[in-house]
Amino acid sequence: MSKFDVSLNETNITFVNVKTQKAEKFDLFEPMQDLEAIRVVNGEIKNRENVSRASVSLLAHILNNPRLDGYKGKTPVNEIIPKELKAAVRDLENEFLKPIFTKPLEDKGAKPAQVEKQWQEFASGLRDGGGYANSKSRVLAYFAICGALPVAENGKCLTVAAIDKLLLNAKDGVTAEKVDGIAGKLVKLSAELANRTEKTDLGSLPTAVAALKSMLATYEGLMREEAERVTELGNPAILPVGAQAKAAIGKAAAAPATV
Repeated sequence: MSKFDVSLNETNITFVNVKTQKAEKFDLFEPMQDLEAIRVVNGEIKNRENVSRASVSLLAHILNNPRLDGYKGKTPVNEIIPKELKAAVRDLENEFLKPIFTKPLEDKGAKPAQVEKQWQEFASGLRDGGGYANSKSRVLAYFAICGALPVAENGKCLTVAAIDKLLLNAKDGVTAEKVDGIAGKLVKLSAELANRTEKTDLGSLPTAVAALKSMLATYEGLMREEAERVTELGNPAILPVGAQAKAAIGKAAAAPATV
């Protein structure tokens, strides 16, 4: 079954969500002359760097808000950006950008309905997959994963290309220090517990304690067996496992954890 019912007329194509019956209408347009289309595309290409830099500048201000502190640096590199963070940023975009956008129109005497119409068109354009949306996806990832604004220590903004490299560095660093198997999962859970918030679902505490005691007894038994095997082979200098475990948990706790 299709997600949308689709209908066409002379000027629009309309999509109606089968489940919610919400309708979205999109304009149809006459094909451009080839030369005009080339001119528009070329203008976008030439202006792309400025759009990217303007977007990063705006986002640096929008993300520098205490309401987002709970999301800052809390997303593991291989996980998607939380929808709650995206929603919070959309709210802040409206609060931060709308007064700046509408004031010049109001100063020129534009009617409130016209001001709102132009604002809605601008706000919609921010989310339509253009230069701002493209820059925003990278900046949000950098904020959520690396826990930083898109700003260098000297106060200057980072380009999107630089942010991409920093994200690659973060991903490579986690991959290099990855702890595999059940032990890796336990390290991650330990970090999540250490970084818990009011939103963290801890589940049943007695059940968790019982499971942890059982796992601890199993792993301690396996470690004793391993130590005995190493001693029998004539190599008593077994690695300081306790220190290794603390180091692994410390790295995971310092790395981004889920909210």
